Amino acid sequence: MSHRLSPALARLALAVFAFQVVRARAQEITPEERARIGYAGPVSWVTIEDLPRPLAQFETVFWDPRDTPSLRRLLRSSPVVKGKEVLEIGTGTGLLALCALTAGASRVVATDINPHAVKNATFNGARLALAPRLEVRQVTPERSAAFAVIRPDEQFDVILSNPPWVNRVPASIDEYALYDASFQLMRTLLDGLPRHLRPGGRVLLAYGCVDGIRTLRTECAKRGYEVRVIDDTRDLDRLPEEFLPGMLLEVVVPARKP
Repeated sequence: MSHRLSPALARLALAVFAFQVVRARAQEITPEERARIGYAGPVSWVTIEDLPRPLAQFETVFWDPRDTPSLRRLLRSSPVVKGKEVLEIGTGTGLLALCALTAGASRVVATDINPHAVKNATFNGARLALAPRLEVRQVTPERSAAFAVIRPDEQFDVILSNPPWVNRVPASIDEYALYDASFQLMRTLLDGLPRHLRPGGRVLLAYGCVDGIRTLRTECAKRGYEVRVIDDTRDLDRLPEEFLPGMLLEVVVPARKP
């Protein structure tokens, strides 16, 4: 019998392994910083070309920048977020939120279901002197819809997400970064766009799962949305079920009728 991990679990195992290896060499957070953020666990430090300083990675917070190279390239090479209000759903370490702020976003609201991720992204924002324009909000398993912590009247110019790709029930808090049971996060995200996306706004998602992308296309078609592939010539029919780097997709919501 094969004991090979599924691609999703392999990605999680890789992230955990990297965390365990790197943290022994990591610089330390001061006691004052730990008291301020309320985090006493181990810390790893990870580098990414998009940001001027290493990011902290807290325990159980997922990290794999191979998910989002096309999205990060778009943020840094175009004015897509410049002067805009941005929402990131599922922020993790805060990578995409911080890239958006570095690229000139006026304000970013970032959400996550993992309490360590909320503290992690908040800490990284402060470390990069971006805290005044960053607000990180905690989602709960009981109210885990995409816009659960967004006010009914709150709207954004750009909505970003590197969401969980695989249709499976998470067994632990860290697995929410990998699994979207019955694609409920996806569905609630799409359902909330008419209310929370400003007219002319953009929705940019990174997916690295064939089933997830096909489901996204089906769900968008039901709602009258269009899905566009950005900066990627790969043939979905020729890709393995899960693949890296992730594929950048734009969900286009038709203009509202007056």
